[in-house]
Amino acid sequence: MEIDNPWFVMELSQTDLRKELSENTLDINKKMEITKMILNGVSYVHQKEYLHRDLKPANILKFNNDVYKISDFGLIKNSNNESESEVLTKIQVALGTVDYMSPEAKRGEYSIQSDIYALGVIMDEIGIAEIDGIDEIIRKSTHLRPKDRYGSVSEMLVAFNKVIERREQ
Repeated sequence: MEIDNPWFVMELSQTDLRKELSENTLDINKKMEITKMILNGVSYVHQKEYLHRDLKPANILKFNNDVYKISDFGLIKNSNNESESEVLTKIQVALGTVDYMSPEAKRGEYSIQSDIYALGVIMDEIGIAEIDGIDEIIRKSTHLRPKDRYGSVSEMLVAFNKVIERREQ
């Protein structure tokens, strides 16, 4: 079998997070569970030294087993290899969905902090900001200056898990 272009096959999803949020059927505990899955998924992508560059609820798919997975890796970039996607970045200047893009991503500058910014916007959209401590995570992850955001999604996860622990006490 000869293939000119790579392709990817995955299981069929039930829906995406954007649709679920618009239906307003998720309770706060489910929203927290989904958020943790998203943070774990992006943390894994970053540990493999990739940037997603288009994180948004429509790219978070729900599967039959109630597991949410990140999808649409069409704009993914190796964070350690500038030349790998340099041409694409220069042609379009800014890649991704504007509502979830950090200020620097809108200028065509991408880093881990750009994905962290998108995660903060997603967390706010999920509707968990009223939980004590989550508002601070959102505020820090969406700071205008990248250096004032979390250093990694793993660091965000630590803060998120502390909020969960406080809620369970």
